[in-house]
Amino acid sequence: MIKNLSSLEGQADLRIVEHLDMQQLPESLQQMLSLASTPEEQDIILMATLAAASACVPNLYFRYGPTGKKYYANLQCFILAAAASGKGIANQALEMVRVIDEQYPMLIAGDSTLAAFYKALEEQNGCGYLHESEGSVITDIWKGGTANYNTTLRKAAEHEPISRNRVKGASEIKNPRVSMLLTGTFGQYRALVPSVENGYFSRLLTVVIKGSNGFDKRYVNSKGGQSAVPKIVGQRMLRTYEALQNGEEREWSLTDVQKERLGADRAVRRKLPLGCDTHGGTDRTDGDDTDGDEDGEYRPLH
Repeated sequence: MIKNLSSLEGQADLRIVEHLDMQQLPESLQQMLSLASTPEEQDIILMATLAAASACVPNLYFRYGPTGKKYYANLQCFILAAAASGKGIANQALEMVRVIDEQYPMLIAGDSTLAAFYKALEEQNGCGYLHESEGSVITDIWKGGTANYNTTLRKAAEHEPISRNRVKGASEIKNPRVSMLLTGTFGQYRALVPSVENGYFSRLLTVVIKGSNGFDKRYVNSKGGQSAVPKIVGQRMLRTYEALQNGEEREWSLTDVQKERLGADRAVRRKLPLGCDTHGGTDRTDGDDTDGDEDGEYRPLH
C-alpha cells in the first residue's frame, strides 16, 4: 500500500515488459511495441496502447465485488516520468484512436471546461477518450474552479451517474465510460493528485518510468516519415469497435486459475510499477488494513 506520493518515485527502477512473454501478446500490441527503441519506451507504449484500446471496446464488461457490479474496460492512466524519458512515444496510441474518431467521435480535449466536458460525453453516449501528453494541460485548467472536472472523472471511473441542473433544465449521463492517457512529470502528477488520500489516487492507474535524461539522436531522413503502424492497428481496432458497438453487451471473466494467481501472487504487485506495494509501503499481512479491504484481496484500480 502506498502511504505517500514520494514512495512512487522509488518505483522508477521497475520494469513491465521484461516480465511479459512478447510472443504471447496480441499482434496489435507486438506491432505497437515495435515502435519503441528503448526499454523505457516499451513500457510507455505498452501502457499507452492499453489505455487507448480500452476506449475502443464498448459494451465489454466484467463483474466484481459482492454485488456483482459492472465494470467496463475503460482505463484512466497516468504515465509518470522525468523529462527526456521518451514519453512522447505515447502519442502513437492517440494516432491509433484517431482512426476510429474519424467515424465515431470519441476524443475529448483535456483543455475543456466542465460544461464542455459534460457536453462531449453527452453527445457521445457517455463515452470518450482523453489524451494529453502534458499533464499540466489539465491541472492548469482545473485551477479555475468552474473548469475542474476531477469529480466527473472519478464518477466515470466507477460508472456512476453524472447529473447536473441548470436554468435550462436537468440532465444526466447514466453510465459514463471514460478512458484517459496522460503523461507528465512528478510535479504535474502532484498537481493532479495532491496526496494518496485524494479520491482520484485509487482510481488512476499510475505507471512510473525511469528516464535516461539523454538527447534523442534518432533523426528521420527525408524519405522517412511517421510510422504507419498506429493506423494499421487503428483499422483493426475500428473493426473490433464496430462489432462490439453494434451488438449486445458482452461479459468476460477470468478463469479460476487466473483469479487465484491474481489474488495470491503478491510478487506481481511488487514487480510491476502500477501503483503497487513497493518502496515505502507496508505489506497487507502486517494487519495495517487502512483501505478497508480484506488482507490479501486484490482490488482493481477502477
